[in-house]
Amino acid sequence: MQNIRELLDRSQRGIHFTCKSRKLLGQQVIRVFQETGIRRITELIVLLDLMAGSKEFRYHTSIGYSKTINTYDFYRFNKIHEHILLNFSKSIRLEDVANIANMSPTAFCRYFKKHSGKSFLSFLNEIRIGNACKLMIEDSFPVSRASMESGYNNLSHFNSQFKRLMNLTPSEYVAAYKK
Repeated sequence: MQNIRELLDRSQRGIHFTCKSRKLLGQQVIRVFQETGIRRITELIVLLDLMAGSKEFRYHTSIGYSKTINTYDFYRFNKIHEHILLNFSKSIRLEDVANIANMSPTAFCRYFKKHSGKSFLSFLNEIRIGNACKLMIEDSFPVSRASMESGYNNLSHFNSQFKRLMNLTPSEYVAAYKK
């Protein structure tokens, strides 16, 4: 069941199945609805297993997408999240975001990691890289312009962050997408 658990984690970004998988999964969905009782559950598990094993898919959202946190301080976290999304293309200082949360930078870092599962800087880089991917693919921006528009002032730093996150250089990413 581990592969199904991983599928559910990946599905938070939205998954679109393609090619032969799409047809196969469609047929399995029909089987699920044709059955009743315990057989329906069995067919559902088969469907989930097929989805988990498929390599023919793409995500609906960028890597920076994060599901909304449903906690007692939903409002505070959403204020932070909104500030980051509105300002990621500019210089964002940790102290400024910590002030929005009415916290010290150290307390903010702990809070952010607890609520998002990642460090503030990792989250910010994912948002920026996700935006750069969109600009390079959907808007055909050159790498240097996508870098600047996404909040990176140094092309070398952008390239290293992109490679670290995507396991490809920006040029390799665009070439792979065009294939």
